[in-house]
Amino acid sequence: MQKKTFMFLITLTLLNSVTYGLMDETRIKKKAERYASYDEIIAGIECFTYEEETYWMIGYLTHANGGKCMVFNNRGEPVYNKETLESVALENVLKHKFNESRVKEYLKISEAYHKSKQKISSVSNSLKKKYKSAEIMDLLQDIGRSYTNLHELFNKNAASLNKSLRVFSPQNAKEYMGYLNKSISEMERSVDSNKKVLKELDQITGNKTVDESTSRSIDFLSQSRVNEETLLLSLKKEIESIQGISKKDVDEMLMRIKARDREPFTIPLLFLTVITVVILVFILHLWR
Repeated sequence: MQKKTFMFLITLTLLNSVTYGLMDETRIKKKAERYASYDEIIAGIECFTYEEETYWMIGYLTHANGGKCMVFNNRGEPVYNKETLESVALENVLKHKFNESRVKEYLKISEAYHKSKQKISSVSNSLKKKYKSAEIMDLLQDIGRSYTNLHELFNKNAASLNKSLRVFSPQNAKEYMGYLNKSISEMERSVDSNKKVLKELDQITGNKTVDESTSRSIDFLSQSRVNEETLLLSLKKEIESIQGISKKDVDEMLMRIKARDREPFTIPLLFLTVITVVILVFILHLWR
């Protein structure tokens, strides 16, 4: 008997949770409909948590253009906070721009940096035996540290992007951009150190013929620098593109809110103006 009662209470609790969830969604959807233009329909609704607050992302769709969106808080009020809107817009861009292949690409880059770290250690040992340059050794250590950091950062890039693709989470999108910016800064340090090492080696060796081991070390450093500069340029362009699209989306969200919020004041004001004119005409008529 107690077991049946317990199961009944659990079932009732679950039903209540589902019911309240549906009621919340319906309530938010009705609020969102007020902000749709005449040719738009609500194409999707997504509940998410950001900074420990519950929000709703509403997608609008027309035949003429792609999807637009707005963000509402749990009270059904449009969100004006720019930081929140930027994170939501960013998450939308990531979901539409990337897929699982980008996650795999980041993991490959991470593994490549891990292998490069091992290679830079052998390069350092090889050059240490031939050239007594403390500066070269320090710079090679800096490159090694950067490669270790980049191995970890690109793993984090992959993990945070993977979360963003699987679950609507502006928080993950924000973390992803943070890791990506850190990766770029670390790559810039690595490229700078690499250039300095090659310059030092060039000054030491001059026009002299170097042995095969040193030649291989120089080739590795040169190729690593070229590869890293290419990747660095690509990531910078990518961030610029993502930020450009998300900024445009945020501006459109704010414009939609402002345009709709002006309407409730315009219509009553027009109505009051007409009534006032009618009353004044009536009073003037009585005075006559």
